[in-house]
Amino acid sequence: MREPELLDEISEAQRRGDAARLDGLLQRLPRPIDSALVPALLHTLVDDEELEEVAFSVVHIAETVPLAEYVPQLLDALPGVENAAPGWAEVLLLRVLNSSDALRLLLAAIDGSTSVEARQAVVAASRRLAQRRPDRFGDAAEAIAGHAAPTPL
Repeated sequence: MREPELLDEISEAQRRGDAARLDGLLQRLPRPIDSALVPALLHTLVDDEELEEVAFSVVHIAETVPLAEYVPQLLDALPGVENAAPGWAEVLLLRVLNSSDALRLLLAAIDGSTSVEARQAVVAASRRLAQRRPDRFGDAAEAIAGHAAPTPL
C-alpha cells in the first residue's frame, strides 16, 4: 500500500477508534517519513482518550523528520489539527516549545508563512498553553503572537 492510501487508512482507524488496526498501520510507515507527509499524518489525529497511547505514535513518527523540516510542516498542519483535535494541537506545540531550537525554527516559519490560518492556529494553541502555565509558556506565546501579527504595509 502506498503512503497516501496508508494515511487514509490511518485516518479511518483513528475515526473508528480502532487502536489495534491503527497500531498495525503505523508500523507500516517508513522512518523517517517524507517531510511532505507530516501535515497529512498529523491531520489523522483525533481527540480520543482511548486512542491517546497509540496516537502518540503518530506524533513520534512525524518527529522522525529533521527538526528544520518538521517545524514548518507542523505549522502548515496546525490549522487542520486545531480544528479537528485542539488537544493534539496543544501537545504538538508544547513539544516544540520545550526546545529553544525548535521555538526559533517555529518563529522563523511563522515569519515566512503567508497562511493567516496557520498564524491564527499557532496563536490560539500557544495562548491556551500560556493560560494553563504562564510561567512556562507565557513568553513563548507572546513571541508567537508578535511574529504572527500582520505586518504593516
